[in-house]
Amino acid sequence: MSEDKKLTAEERIAASAARRAAKAEAETKARTEQFADDLEAIEALEEKLGERVRYSAQVKQYVPGLPVVVGVRAPATAEYKRLVSMVNKSKDADAKVMAVNTLAQSCWVYPEKKETRDAMIEANAGLLSSVGNFAYSLGEVELKDEGKE
Repeated sequence: MSEDKKLTAEERIAASAARRAAKAEAETKARTEQFADDLEAIEALEEKLGERVRYSAQVKQYVPGLPVVVGVRAPATAEYKRLVSMVNKSKDADAKVMAVNTLAQSCWVYPEKKETRDAMIEANAGLLSSVGNFAYSLGEVELKDEGKE
């Protein structure tokens, strides 16, 4: 008989809850550390690019070693208008998603390595479309601010 079987059900439940809480606490700490690293990297990237880089909400699925946010630049007016044109011309939902994903790929600036982005997309379903929608929103706001819409 294993040690766990000698414990009462209540004791085994409490032990399981304690292990899960410790794991969640460690993940929260690691995610917070990664978030701080990401913000510092985005700041450095802003200096390198000479433009403001916004970051999205944290990704849903934390994977050790991968960023927990993405850095996105606002699309240029031409990029934004091309997306709007592609979406308005298309009646096909897949083509609209493809247009949003194309905008995402051009405006996603952090992390810089394609392999890292691919790993983030693999771990977080729908991330590329979320980045595209975020970039679209940034473009919309910038056009309104510039009075071009």
